[in-house]
Amino acid sequence: MSINSPSYNVTDQDREFFERELASFVPDSLFDSHIHLGLRSDCAESHQTLMANTPEVADMPTCRTQMDWIARGREVVGALVLPTTLEGKRMAEGNACAAREARTDHASTSAVMVHPAMSARPPERRTFERSSRR
Repeated sequence: MSINSPSYNVTDQDREFFERELASFVPDSLFDSHIHLGLRSDCAESHQTLMANTPEVADMPTCRTQMDWIARGREVVGALVLPTTLEGKRMAEGNACAAREARTDHASTSAVMVHPAMSARPPERRTFERSSRR
């Protein structure tokens, strides 16, 4: 089966679907529990075709501008940010990027992708801790 990259543009069909199928029960305020932010080039080879029409840098501002697709007319108050690095390449950079992006958003947080090269000692707090200075 061939996987085509979505256009990442909202269509009239998307709007109609949301109004018909989702608008009656999607709450006014949401927390997105699963977003991947980072570099498109860091995505797994198997995802490159699917991701072809996405921006090279998926950051929190880009994510915020795209949320109206998924939750039309709703406020997305925060998110759990995951790295785009899922297959062992540049894992430390991906984890740091996800943490950095989450810190730019007052109600978001991040999770790390654990990989075999990581030690058993806890991650350095300065890398993954939310910034207390705003």
